Amino acid sequence: TNSELEKSLEQQRLLFKELNHRVKNNLSILTGLIYLQEVDEGNDEFRKTLGTLRNRIKSMALAHESLYNSEQVEKIDFQNYLNALFLELKNALSDSNKIKVEIDCQGFELGLKQAVPVAMIINELFTNSIKHGYKSVPEGIITIKAYHNEFSSIIEYTDDGIGFGKK
Repeated sequence: TNSELEKSLEQQRLLFKELNHRVKNNLSILTGLIYLQEVDEGNDEFRKTLGTLRNRIKSMALAHESLYNSEQVEKIDFQNYLNALFLELKNALSDSNKIKVEIDCQGFELGLKQAVPVAMIINELFTNSIKHGYKSVPEGIITIKAYHNEFSSIIEYTDDGIGFGKK
């Protein structure tokens, strides 16, 4: 009975990994199609909107890719995930080349249900920091820390940009 249960559990893990791989591939196809539209688009505002949409979808695809590449199919190593996410976003946002990103999330893991929404929020924070916080400041540092205390999980996001209401 134990042998059959272990075999069934391994099959479920493989199926879950395959599912995440297929979702990641489908999301990658979507980002490719959006990119093709973005390149052909003549309207700069709409092109920016498409770029933002593409980055949001990439953040979701990275979550599925992290699960696919992980030995642990139900949790994402948040440190590795954020490193990959920020690399993608920094490459996509041309204004971000002089911005340093410091990530301290060692040992912090999230399930897929939490990782995707949190990644979407961090994607928005990072994008807003680049677009608004460093508009007149050519360089800076963005810091993310994540940890668990005895009551909850805490994620801190800070940047040293110009702040609200400043130009």
